[in-house]
Amino acid sequence: MNHFTNHFKNIVKGFAKKAAAVLLVASIAAIVSEPIQTKAAAGVHVYYKTHAERIGWTSEVSDGALSGTVGQSLRLECLTVRITGMGGGVEYTSHVEKQGWQEAWQGWRKDNEPVGTTNAGLRMEAVRIRLYGEVANYYDIEYRAHCQNIGWTPWVKNGEICGTTGQSLRMEGIEIRLVSKDPFLEAKRLYPDGSYWNGNYKNKAWQCHGWACTVADIVTKTDPYTWSRTSSLDGLKAGDLVVFNRPHTIIIQSVSGDTVTYADCNWVGKNQVKWNQTISKSQLTSKFGSLKAVWICPFNIR
Repeated sequence: MNHFTNHFKNIVKGFAKKAAAVLLVASIAAIVSEPIQTKAAAGVHVYYKTHAERIGWTSEVSDGALSGTVGQSLRLECLTVRITGMGGGVEYTSHVEKQGWQEAWQGWRKDNEPVGTTNAGLRMEAVRIRLYGEVANYYDIEYRAHCQNIGWTPWVKNGEICGTTGQSLRMEGIEIRLVSKDPFLEAKRLYPDGSYWNGNYKNKAWQCHGWACTVADIVTKTDPYTWSRTSSLDGLKAGDLVVFNRPHTIIIQSVSGDTVTYADCNWVGKNQVKWNQTISKSQLTSKFGSLKAVWICPFNIR
């Protein structure tokens, strides 16, 4: 009996050790994963395709890519457009040879419905495209066309006419893109206000500086380590990184007179992201300490 009892105790101890190991691993995983930034929301994209003379339906493209042709003298005949990643959608109409503006008799098409004609041998001459619903609050939709005898038209947006009417000129290609009304929108979607971040920027920067560099890269598609720098707050503008000796780094969202709106990480709370904070330019060094450098955003993003 004693032999059986001891054997049973050893089995129980073995299970206990395994259970403790599992709990330890789970606890470590929870500790490691807790401060990681909030999972990114799905990106917002525009997809579109065209029906072209002698080609038929082209493959769907997205986000500013060419649909149709350039330099082949082939007319566009039909178009579909759709939006993904956010509520609302897109609607559009076309000016077609012999028919004029199609919304006059069929209304605006929307969300991947075809506009124009197929198998009728009629050229599209102009289009108008606009957003509706939630996505319209955050994005502009811009588009341009490659037209017969003209080449690329200027970019227009939000329902403006692109192409020609009354000139019997065919559209040959089109490019469509979404442009955020807030250049920081994508970063805000990735790292919402109050979320936590403990990543790094290309293994070059961590904590507040790493987060600010990450946001700057998202907004400008450039590495802020390549930006020029200054030791003055004069000329401060949206996108600039302000680096303090404390150390702490903030990214500027906008500047209006002496009022600065900024975002940062790891100041309000450990690893915590905070957007849309305001302060006077003259108070920056009072709050964060002496200035080390301003990393100058290479673009005007506002």
